[in-house]
Amino acid sequence: MINFIGKSSIGKTTALQVAASIWGNSNFIKQWRTTSNALESIAASHNHGLLILDELGQVSAKDVAQLFYMLGNEQGKQRMYSDTSLRKSKHWKLAILSSGEVGIADKIEESGQKIKAGQLVRCIDIDANIGKYGIYNTLHGFENGSALSNFLKQNTKKYYGVVAEEFIRCLIDNMNEDGLMEAIERDFAAETK
Repeated sequence: MINFIGKSSIGKTTALQVAASIWGNSNFIKQWRTTSNALESIAASHNHGLLILDELGQVSAKDVAQLFYMLGNEQGKQRMYSDTSLRKSKHWKLAILSSGEVGIADKIEESGQKIKAGQLVRCIDIDANIGKYGIYNTLHGFENGSALSNFLKQNTKKYYGVVAEEFIRCLIDNMNEDGLMEAIERDFAAETK
């Protein structure tokens, strides 16, 4: 998990929207403000893909530590049916992008808990305020960072999914080259065991 941190209005959410536009529209971005049960289902529904979570500051400080472990451990809570038989838990493999005005250590410490090394290795905080213009190093001819962000947001609304469609087209066109089909079948078989 990578968490972009920095003050408001520097382009963090725009960066998430650009990443989301590869596969879908802005609805592809989920909010940290959710229950752990819902986050399990969200993570499972993004299995073998990208999960984007915005606004780390909105999640409860007391819940965030367990959520980081759950997401990083790639499985949901083990549960039972009413007859005491075991339910199959949800599993996932994800790349996760996150944003917030605070980092993981600060968020966990808000609850009075001490940060653990296991939590830090599951999430890498990256300062998003890296450039002269917030998240941007250059404005590419725009008047300011806000104008560049607005341009990017408008284009993510127009062209979302184009990159994924082209990727899938290329994958299909090259399915029988270099053992790709065999590799996909092998990975699929391993995942469905």
